[in-house]
Amino acid sequence: MILGSGKSYHSTRWANALVDAGISVTFVTVHRVRRPLNDSVEVVELPAVGKISYLHQAPRVRALVKQVQPDVLHSHSAGGYGFLGRACGYVPWIVSVYGWDVYDVPLRSPLHRAVKFLLRRPNRVLATSHAMADQVKAVYPDLPRPSVTPFGVDTDLFSPGPSKEGTGEQSRVGS
Repeated sequence: MILGSGKSYHSTRWANALVDAGISVTFVTVHRVRRPLNDSVEVVELPAVGKISYLHQAPRVRALVKQVQPDVLHSHSAGGYGFLGRACGYVPWIVSVYGWDVYDVPLRSPLHRAVKFLLRRPNRVLATSHAMADQVKAVYPDLPRPSVTPFGVDTDLFSPGPSKEGTGEQSRVGS
């Protein structure tokens, strides 16, 4: 089960890639889905009620998780969707930090450092770059360093061209 924004290319691509790999996915969002999702992804769009949507929807998400009993609960961001994941108390639970939640939010005020509270409970925290994983450690030195899950590259679309004879260099894509 993915808890993520239906406006996010990242969370919707995760859902699509998992379904393409033969894994069933329930995608839960408090945002309207605006990015392409595979027809096999089960989508649950929860009604947004302003800035308290995550707090308001926590009981419904908890009930849904209890009903579905996913193999893994994956929150896409340490902010609102991290809060929803934390509210479920489900194991195993993964959080993917997105950047704004570790670069911007913790620096706003001591209250915003509550993201640390959310990052203490997951079984695993993921970051899309080593720099972002380092930022988590810089802001929250007592937390474990996140595992790095770099954004993928479609190697069928992007791959080195043939070697230039005798130089050992690769030609550029499209040349």
